Amino acid sequence: KGPRIALDRNATVQSDPTAFFSRPVPIGVSSAPIVADCYSGTLGCKVLRENGDGTFTSYALSNNHVFADENKGVRNSTVIVQPSPGDNILDFCSTNTAFQIATLSDFVPLKFGAGEVNVVDAAIARVLSGAVRTGTPSDDGYGSPGTEPVAPIVGLPVMKYGRSTGLTFGSIIAINVTVTVAYSTGNALFNGQVAYESSGFDLFSIPGDSGSLVVTFPDAEPVALNFAGGGATAYGNPIQKVIEVWNLHFPEPDPDDGGGILEVLGKRGRPASTIVFNFDDFFFFSTKK
Repeated sequence: KGPRIALDRNATVQSDPTAFFSRPVPIGVSSAPIVADCYSGTLGCKVLRENGDGTFTSYALSNNHVFADENKGVRNSTVIVQPSPGDNILDFCSTNTAFQIATLSDFVPLKFGAGEVNVVDAAIARVLSGAVRTGTPSDDGYGSPGTEPVAPIVGLPVMKYGRSTGLTFGSIIAINVTVTVAYSTGNALFNGQVAYESSGFDLFSIPGDSGSLVVTFPDAEPVALNFAGGGATAYGNPIQKVIEVWNLHFPEPDPDDGGGILEVLGKRGRPASTIVFNFDDFFFFSTKK
């Protein structure tokens, strides 16, 4: 089993991943395109793409069904906003581009129907200058992902930060999984996927967490792109399969995107700065005075 960690949801400081964030926005929060469906998803992470001349361009990574609306998005045109239109209490389900953080650049088309096989559910969006940072929310995230993707193995402890459930912990329970996913467009078969489950009291992933980056615990190295499931088991694309589509790289952390809550717990960065109770690998965190 992975680490069993609970965060005090009555803490005095707690990010709401569905809320509006000042720019640059953290990763793992609500983001989706301006489309007629008006739904919500997760901005997975910030990545770099080589331009062919030794320079790099910054992109946001998420699922096709989040950023490209199941193949309906228009490359170099569809506007990606934060928060998602369905979460924007300031301007609910509007087409206001004032909340734009990126523009859809490319996606791997989802293939539906009998005989069709998918490997990834992924899309990238070119970010506006200064719009997205490398790390999760600083008060209750895990900091920034590492720069070295790792191969999934059964039993590997993992974590993710997503729009619906925030920071959750679990472990990989299977690799090379074949799973059929029901999209609004139809059913899609995926081969070679990663399955993981929660090892705490909260579900690892629920609707709205699609697109979140699954990373190792406690080092936060990228391992999968969350895209399906919920409840007891969730599924992700092996991250190496995703990044090789566009020859992506994970950037070095921004200077102010440290270890997040894991830094407070003493798991990353510096010694613990608050009380941590250790009961057979169970950790309880509280900022209450």
